[in-house]
Amino acid sequence: MAQRRLGCYGCWFWLGFLALLGPISVGRLDGVVAPLILLAVTAGLRHPRAAAAIATAGAWIKIAPAAVFLTVLLLVRRRLAVLAVGAGVSAVVVATAMALGSGTRVLSVFGEQGKRALQAESVFATPFSLARLGGGGQAPVYNEEIYTYEFLEPAADAAARVLDVLLPLAVLAVLALGWWAWRRSPRQVETLFLLTTQAVLLALVVFNKVGSPQFVAWLAPVVAVGLCARRRRRWPWVVPSLLLLAVAGLTQLIYPVDYAGFILATPVMVLVAAVRNVLVVVVLGAVIWEIVRIGRARIRRGPRPAEAQTVA
Repeated sequence: MAQRRLGCYGCWFWLGFLALLGPISVGRLDGVVAPLILLAVTAGLRHPRAAAAIATAGAWIKIAPAAVFLTVLLLVRRRLAVLAVGAGVSAVVVATAMALGSGTRVLSVFGEQGKRALQAESVFATPFSLARLGGGGQAPVYNEEIYTYEFLEPAADAAARVLDVLLPLAVLAVLALGWWAWRRSPRQVETLFLLTTQAVLLALVVFNKVGSPQFVAWLAPVVAVGLCARRRRRWPWVVPSLLLLAVAGLTQLIYPVDYAGFILATPVMVLVAAVRNVLVVVVLGAVIWEIVRIGRARIRRGPRPAEAQTVA
């Protein structure tokens, strides 16, 4: 009964988040990817091979589940087994796609990102949106091939090129931070697994030049799982959960409620988008702060609890 009550916190957060995010929570592929992240995170370190299989399959749909795979790989001892699962699932996906007639298009995703410009809704596009309120910025241009609006001015192009490098570096930095905290506090491995995974997912949003509204769906699954923990381990997720509920609601206001107002630089909608993006950055900062706090606390090695013994 106690476990059932604990699960309710995560369930109510998940349902509230989906309601606030609106149609894009189910109307895009991210509506499939988010539940896969949830399943992979739930399997987590107790069933690392299952988590790796689910995350790898999901990553072939959208990159976000790769965050779970990377964190599992970081925090388990038998890394070769996890890598083998990932390679096996990838081989099955590629072979199946090619057998169904995809040809080399199945691998096209690896070169697609580099062709993108700075999307209007992305976090790093916020200064260019705000500049339009003063009449000094250029309007985003509609990309007819991928059906999105992008800033094409020279400064925005430079920002997009920087993000191409900054995104993988940010992910590596988060993983390194999680590994450092784990080495100092190995008994907190389950908590650090969730926190590091969430930080990687947030980095994939914050440092992404694409930044489509549906990407926000990636940010709920780990928090839902974290809220199912007992009180002491649930507290680090309370503030992120509240902030992400606000992020979801503001995202729905941007798209689909008044996307035209945002693109046309209506002051209210530009500010809504700016506040939404700032909140995402704040959540990233809160999660990183918690990882650092655990690392600095340095809970020393001792008799390993049951949860740590399952990491294999």
